[in-house]
Amino acid sequence: MLRNALALCSGVALAAAGATQSPLYTDQGIGSVDKFGYSIRSAGDVNADGRTDFIYSAPFLEANGLNNAGLVRVRSGADGSLLYEFPGDEPGDEWGYQVEGVGDVDADGHDDFLITELIAVSRYDGAAHVYSGADGSIIHSFFGERSYDYFGVSGAGAGDFDADGYPDIVIGVPGRDDNGTSAGEVNVYSGRTGAVLFSRDGVATGDQLGWYVSTAGDVDNDGFDDIVVGSPTHDGANGGDCGRADVISGRTHAVLYTWYGDGYGDRFGWCVSNAGDLDRDGHDDVVVGAHGNNNAHGTDAGMVRVFSGATGAVLFTFLGDAAGDNLGWSVRNAGDVNGDGWLDVMAGAHLNDHNGSNAGMARIWSGRDGSILHTLYGTDADDWFGWSVGDVGDLDADGYCDVAVGATYDDSVGTDAGKIFVYSFGGVGTPPIYEHRGSPCLTSAGTLPRLEVAGHAAIGDTAFFGLRGGPANCTALLNFGAALEIPLDAAGAPGCRGYADPGGFVIPTTSNANGLADVALAIPPIAGLVGMRLDFQWIAQDPAANALGFVFSDATGITFGN
Repeated sequence: MLRNALALCSGVALAAAGATQSPLYTDQGIGSVDKFGYSIRSAGDVNADGRTDFIYSAPFLEANGLNNAGLVRVRSGADGSLLYEFPGDEPGDEWGYQVEGVGDVDADGHDDFLITELIAVSRYDGAAHVYSGADGSIIHSFFGERSYDYFGVSGAGAGDFDADGYPDIVIGVPGRDDNGTSAGEVNVYSGRTGAVLFSRDGVATGDQLGWYVSTAGDVDNDGFDDIVVGSPTHDGANGGDCGRADVISGRTHAVLYTWYGDGYGDRFGWCVSNAGDLDRDGHDDVVVGAHGNNNAHGTDAGMVRVFSGATGAVLFTFLGDAAGDNLGWSVRNAGDVNGDGWLDVMAGAHLNDHNGSNAGMARIWSGRDGSILHTLYGTDADDWFGWSVGDVGDLDADGYCDVAVGATYDDSVGTDAGKIFVYSFGGVGTPPIYEHRGSPCLTSAGTLPRLEVAGHAAIGDTAFFGLRGGPANCTALLNFGAALEIPLDAAGAPGCRGYADPGGFVIPTTSNANGLADVALAIPPIAGLVGMRLDFQWIAQDPAANALGFVFSDATGITFGN
């Protein structure tokens, strides 16, 4: 589950534009066929400075004279400085085929990250490695077992799949032959121990299960994060290579949902991602790309589909603009880029021709109503802009989430050298500051009530405050006021703490049957509020929980911006 959304969005010379300009950062390849931007993602907060960082790769770069050895860079979100650089150490490693932040797997306060390699010299058995954000050392390594397994073609954080408090890792093995030639396989590994938690084979020959894998977030709202896996060459009732995507439960390992492409050659499941809780119903949603989809806009225009985690129903369908666009080659949760309190989604159409043949495109849609928020285009023909897209958090701390796009065939410094772009869509002025405080205390049902903050806490805007994991069908109070900390053990609520002045402000509402509640708070356009801090916390009535009869969520202190 994406929690406290705004708080989270909170060599070669790296070019920096102003905080209100776009792109915010760029970086490009060193020489021909490097394919910079092949994979680009948030790395989490690697250096523990309170700002998210980002990671990207060039798997075909010639490193240290080694052809196709590859290169991975991790950059500071705060200033773009280079935190880590990892070159491949063997020819044909294709180091950095997939990169992504995986959370703090060793609980040292630094987020860690995943790098995969295909290893051509050993016939693509493949490997994946989890690196420490604290010092760059290897925490875990996982290896393919056979030639042409293609272990690590995809890899990602799995969320907390086993609910042990540590984030886990999911790796796709689309070339695995255990259930037929290239039926594929997906494996989930413990972030805490590195042990295999779960493994599943593709259902039929040629499925290539695991071509793309991702956490799905907590789709069924049971406290365990789930995964979504793509089988883009699955031959289903809708035609050969129509493709499929499966959501697998972290708690039971059962398949929660299976979705299929619409027709022959859709390649549905080519790219899959957690979308966050787009409709704010307490269930994380899922986005799936089908770049080969033929529709009213033309052959291979491509399609992106967003599904409800609560019901499996289609929330949105987005189509490529024209034949050959290949929309859905890349898909991703974009975070809340426009500050309206709803998470948004993005996708790439790397063969779009708006600025020349195959210049490429990336587009962001509103998670609230599906409208187009931003469309970005490649600069020149054959840039293949949109090959990869990434959520990178709020790098410039302006209160709006930023995004990244890879143009892997950009020729700025050599043929197909590649280039990455990081975009900020925030405004001018003083950004709001979000500071998480405290820990929630248990409800009578054994859940932990949590405060989720979204929107944009600036004067004249609206911020959204959600209660998640609260008592069902109860009176819930959003309390906000001056910052304090009051232990409530002596009052009969062991482990509970009050973090907002009880003499401040209270907005009452009622939680639903799932323990969810939401309040939208319009912030008056009063200049004197800029720089003022208030702490926000949920207090929910729960007579069976403790002698006080109330439970308390964690809290967020907000310093208002403009």
